[in-house]
Amino acid sequence: MNSYLTPTMAAATNPPHPMSDFLQQNWGNILSLIGVIISIYAIYESTRASKAAHEARDIALRRNLSEDLAQIKNSAVELEKFIVLKNHGLTYFAISNLTSSINYALARWTEKLSEDTKNKLIAAREKLTVAHELLVKKSIEELGERQRISISSVSRDLISLLSESHGLAVKSEK
Repeated sequence: MNSYLTPTMAAATNPPHPMSDFLQQNWGNILSLIGVIISIYAIYESTRASKAAHEARDIALRRNLSEDLAQIKNSAVELEKFIVLKNHGLTYFAISNLTSSINYALARWTEKLSEDTKNKLIAAREKLTVAHELLVKKSIEELGERQRISISSVSRDLISLLSESHGLAVKSEK
């Protein structure tokens, strides 16, 4: 008896498995179905990632608003110190810095700031512009007490306004 079987004899002794027939006939369809499932999952994950990115952007914008308001408030505190010290150069620099910071905040956060806050910031900016022009003509030591108090009051009003606005911005983050 011959121990080697011919291919036709092997097929006769080992009939094909029904699952292998199914896989041979439908392997392309099965792979297409797997591809569709993977694509649906990828779309699901990308929409979740997009939603998370939008939420992170909103949080970053709110945080930056509160940081910008805190920075303006700190500049106003510095201005107050320089006025008290009667340091012309630093007062001049602080007014320029504060005016620029207010302009930046008004331009960047127009839709996030309340109308009241915007109006007060605009009024403070105008007063600071007048003070800046005054300091171009005279040193702070040459200014009268009333003029120094006027500049100082703008600074104090800004500190008060920005403390309140900063608190509201931080509160809206939570």
